[in-house]
Amino acid sequence: MTLSTLALLGFGFVLLCVLAPFLSRLLCRVWRLEKPNFAGSVIPAATGLTSLFAGSVVYALLPASGATLGFAYAPSFLMVCVGFGVLGLFDDKYGSRDVGGFKGHIGALLKGKPTTGAVKLIVGGILALLAAFLIHRTDWVQLLLTATIVALGANTLNLLDTRPGRAQFGFFTLFALPVMLAILLALYKLRYIQPGLLPDDVRFYTPAGVLLGPLVVAAAIEWWSDARGKAMMGDTGSNLLGATGALAAAVTLPTWGCISLLIVLFGINLLAERVSINALIEKNRFLRAFDRTLGVRTK
Repeated sequence: MTLSTLALLGFGFVLLCVLAPFLSRLLCRVWRLEKPNFAGSVIPAATGLTSLFAGSVVYALLPASGATLGFAYAPSFLMVCVGFGVLGLFDDKYGSRDVGGFKGHIGALLKGKPTTGAVKLIVGGILALLAAFLIHRTDWVQLLLTATIVALGANTLNLLDTRPGRAQFGFFTLFALPVMLAILLALYKLRYIQPGLLPDDVRFYTPAGVLLGPLVVAAAIEWWSDARGKAMMGDTGSNLLGATGALAAAVTLPTWGCISLLIVLFGINLLAERVSINALIEKNRFLRAFDRTLGVRTK
């Protein structure tokens, strides 16, 4: 790939990042996805569309660049990004908050009253399995581990996205930061332990977690408006960022790291089934004080 091609692609991505927030807000207005936030202010309620636009365009075009990661991992990232983003958008548009949690959605489904949450649960699980299959094929242990992390990751950010700034903090802390550290460690090993691989062969050894980059940029762009209560990413953003971030972590972290992440995600989901995360934070003065630094909490 020539330098001019790289420059053109870089300019295209910058332009995409500039236009995506405006387009997401326009679509929120057109599709009537403006809702009251926790303080009662009516704001755009699905600005996760910014991440959907950024991720889907990059992952769809990446194989055409000839990059090894594009052929090996981009299809799975594209499937998870678009699939979970559309599922979240469906829930933002047609969903109801009358039923919540795994137990609530499954219970409603067994009573013959399917909810949008149940649809996300079933279709999201299938998407997670298909995405993991594209990567691991017949390695069933890694396949199930990756699929479970992806599914729980999507729901975890959904659980956190009840106050401004929380879901973005969860995305960066649970997924982006561990992936970044794993990438830096891998590149350090390439540079100092296997220096003969650089520079010609490094593309074959670059960790797949670098594919999370477009969503990190998109989430950072929307962080301020979300944290200030001016916009909500909605399930569109929380499901998309949670699932894709979890996928990046699952294909980048070592096995012990994946198992540790799985335990954390399972613990958060189990806790949310038993108690209200909002109530838990409000009852603990340290958690409450830290939570106030993530975004506005007063009307």
